[in-house]
Amino acid sequence: MRPPLWALLIAGLIEGCTPVEGLSAIETLKAPFDVEARRALMGRPPAHFACPAPPAPMRDVDANTFYSDSNHSIVDAERYRRNQEITRPLAEFTRKLGDFGDAWMGSLPANPAPARCALDWLDTWAGAEALLGTLTMQGAYERKWTLAGSALAYLRVRDAPGLDPARKARVEAWFVRLARAMIPYYERPPGSGISDKINNHLYWAALAAASAGVAAGDRTLFDWGIQRYRFAARQIAADGTLPLELARRSKAHAYHVFSAMPLVMLAELGRANGLDLYAEEGGALGRLVHRAVDGFADPSYLARAAGAPQEIEKIDAWRTSWMEIWYARTGDPAVLLWLASNRPARNRWLGGDATLAFGVRDLPQP
Repeated sequence: MRPPLWALLIAGLIEGCTPVEGLSAIETLKAPFDVEARRALMGRPPAHFACPAPPAPMRDVDANTFYSDSNHSIVDAERYRRNQEITRPLAEFTRKLGDFGDAWMGSLPANPAPARCALDWLDTWAGAEALLGTLTMQGAYERKWTLAGSALAYLRVRDAPGLDPARKARVEAWFVRLARAMIPYYERPPGSGISDKINNHLYWAALAAASAGVAAGDRTLFDWGIQRYRFAARQIAADGTLPLELARRSKAHAYHVFSAMPLVMLAELGRANGLDLYAEEGGALGRLVHRAVDGFADPSYLARAAGAPQEIEKIDAWRTSWMEIWYARTGDPAVLLWLASNRPARNRWLGGDATLAFGVRDLPQP
């Protein structure tokens, strides 16, 4: 009898301190995109840029959960509204960082002003020790999403000319502190039921750690994220489903999509650093991608598997952004329809405009 998923995790199949196979311990970690190559392919004349003041740094995050049932499938509208209000500064912070990174990467000729602005914002929050105070459970979730988006946005601007090395060092040290504050929770044994220690929350924590590791040159953080990717790949069934996301009942499709986002970006981080995570576990990621994509047009399979009709959320650029990476790597026509109708594909938790950073410029007709 196969042991439960949490037992595989605790037993050491993804031991965080074990160096990732296939990557030299002394090799410099690389960003998942080449800024200059993307500028040459997708760049446009820069618009006038003025750097706004950053939102006040949030050290404490008193966010609240907004689901009202044990399966976390029914949203309480008032709780959701309150949570959106509380986390508004985090959303503004990551969204604008992505915009600044996009403005730098997409400017032809290159305009370093947005990159300097991004560093100003990041250094302000790093200096205030943002997200290192008292956090509720939902606040901790917000921290990892903010870390993932911020670190990936920083990788867009990190090598821009004229950036202060001391300020960059402070920002990178802050990323490391955030990741190290996040990780212990995911190394504790999960409870029963839908455990956030081994479901999509773990995948986002993995992306946050790996992105921070690349940004700061920290192999331990990178390895931790990649090992958790490998654990996630083992969870993907032959039919492309994830058992703990099926348990979300009417939200099963939404959470398969939400799981694909960080896992595809993690695979791309691995690719940039010599690891073929796309192929691991018999191409498990592809099985998940196809199950998620198929569900947009026909959610009946997931409805049967989850035992509940599916609430198909709005198909927009935020939900399809990861498909830019997938299509660029695989040429998979299954995603073309969604890409063609949702460009530019911006997602603040994936660092900004995925079309600019990864996309094929001229898509064929779906």
